[in-house]
Amino acid sequence: MKDMYTFDVDEAGAQHTYDLVCEAYTRLFQSLALPCTKVEASTGNMGGLRSHEFQVPSEIGDDKLLTCPVCKCRANVEMWERVTSACQVQNCGCSEATEHRGLELGHAFLLGTKYSDAFSATFKNSRDETDTAVMGCYGLGVSRILSTIVEVHNDEHGICWPVNVAPYRVAIIVLNGANSKSVAGKELEEQGELLYDQLQNTSLRGDVILDTSNRSNGVKMKDAMLIGYPYHIIVGKSHDMERLEVQKRSQGKTSFYMDISELVDTVNSAS
Repeated sequence: MKDMYTFDVDEAGAQHTYDLVCEAYTRLFQSLALPCTKVEASTGNMGGLRSHEFQVPSEIGDDKLLTCPVCKCRANVEMWERVTSACQVQNCGCSEATEHRGLELGHAFLLGTKYSDAFSATFKNSRDETDTAVMGCYGLGVSRILSTIVEVHNDEHGICWPVNVAPYRVAIIVLNGANSKSVAGKELEEQGELLYDQLQNTSLRGDVILDTSNRSNGVKMKDAMLIGYPYHIIVGKSHDMERLEVQKRSQGKTSFYMDISELVDTVNSAS
């Protein structure tokens, strides 16, 4: 877990910090292309004033969640009664809630003074009086986030990495296959290396990988699909530096044609 603890001078400030962190977590999961939902959760053994989990719907999830299709209340099952009793939507009742499973990727706790009281975490307030800090506790499951991205973004060919977390955003695949040592094969390899060098002089520097390995073309293509690089540039017999053949991993083997500038803009604008 990647943990964080916050200390505020009063409960209102702690609630404000809590809301800011929850909003930041929501933006983080959006940037990772994860359909994460903030749900009301029990404070459990941690204790405190309130708690939320950040859950991704998944059939293999450990947690049971309930969502009302009318008022959009969302909660872990043990918190459902408390959440629905506070529902403000007229005639809702949350009676038609649907149950689904989820993977917990993050958790937020508004702890109050439970632990600051225990450890005498005090400070001098604006009135020069001794006061107790109001705490918050937050955590992200880093390794679980990574595995959940793979769980959500995959198909029968392998992983489909979102652009923001891909090991490399672009893979240049030189289709010289069994002819890698021939004159024609060497020329294709040189074209691939030239393209690689040119892309290193753009904003994609460090985000491009080049495959000139002495393997069959089919194996190279299957490996690129399996590993899940978001964009593949195919360097084959019809290669043209002004009209690159590009395939987007999430769209299968459909080819698009563009120059280097258009490629850079396309990759940088993807999310």
